[in-house]
Amino acid sequence: IASSQVSARLAAGNLDYDVAEELVLVVNEVLGSTTATGAASYVVFDDANAGLPAVNDGAITAQAGGLKALQVADVDIGDVTGSGVGQVVFAGMTALDDGCDSPEGVAAVFEDALGGFAQVAAETFNVFVSNCPANAPWKVRFLHVNAFDIDGDGIDELQAWRNVYQDFSEAAPFTLIGELPEGQFLEVGPANGAYITANTAQIVSGDLTGDGREDLVLYHQWFEDASVWGLSQIETVGFAQLSAVPIATTYNTQTEVRPLLVPVNLDVDGPVLKYDLASHELVFTEPIVIAGGSLGIEYETSVDVTAGPALAGFSVGYGVSASLTFASGSSTTYEVSVGDLTPASYEANAYSFGMFTYVQELEGAEFDVINFWVE
Repeated sequence: IASSQVSARLAAGNLDYDVAEELVLVVNEVLGSTTATGAASYVVFDDANAGLPAVNDGAITAQAGGLKALQVADVDIGDVTGSGVGQVVFAGMTALDDGCDSPEGVAAVFEDALGGFAQVAAETFNVFVSNCPANAPWKVRFLHVNAFDIDGDGIDELQAWRNVYQDFSEAAPFTLIGELPEGQFLEVGPANGAYITANTAQIVSGDLTGDGREDLVLYHQWFEDASVWGLSQIETVGFAQLSAVPIATTYNTQTEVRPLLVPVNLDVDGPVLKYDLASHELVFTEPIVIAGGSLGIEYETSVDVTAGPALAGFSVGYGVSASLTFASGSSTTYEVSVGDLTPASYEANAYSFGMFTYVQELEGAEFDVINFWVE
């Protein structure tokens, strides 16, 4: 599209059973601001060992009650069908939201290279958020998609817009198993006049609770925290918000901060706790690194930890009330936060919490490393 703004999305994954990963590039072209139109296209590249040749390309379309041509799209690669190799997953819209429009959304899964990138299945849905303010309308100009293993069975589920779908080996394609609340995206007040694009919002996946199951992390620049969603370890709860990370700085809805959200394991821990009996939930996250603008993370002290004797540089604390004696060295006092757990909530929810430290040597210096959990 002449004079359009161009942006790109990239996904890597194995599409042909060899060891090296292929790449899928999506190019989004958008013309206009107040009112806009767009076009989405893709290229599939073979792996670097093969010289990165383009093996498939074209406009992003899907058959879902008729031919749907996407004006904007996101892409991921994941094994949704249980075939042992990845499929290409697109999600996007057939029109761009010009303000409280509720455009049509599309999610589509396409075969791997051996399957000729043929369509596996596609689904349409309404990109709707209630209570859109007419005087400062919301404009949804981009949908995120993630292929992620929410239940730890080795086969990927899908997230597209607010929808979370079961993998295709366990249920019919696009069987809904959860929905992200509207308020996680847009809200009257802080989000008035907001444009949802890849430059103002991010949704990524990763195992942030250490339970072998992947979660979703949502960030929108007008909200004061990034939220973590996944399957609760309490079976009756199901898909739910697991935790939230406070963000030091929020931004108005007209400034594009171009955030990058990266869930990454920065230490050597595995799952924090593992139980054979009873139902439990760990409210615990791996560190989240957020880059973009001057974003930061703030924590509030809610649990005081006092010093005690240590054994061989390693110590463990455990408590079931609002206080905890914690050992690390002979004279060190730590103050950390594990959330706003009021005394009244302990009896109702049977909370317990614990912490442990160890000494880590790094570049000739020794550091106390603290880990904490809430059950």
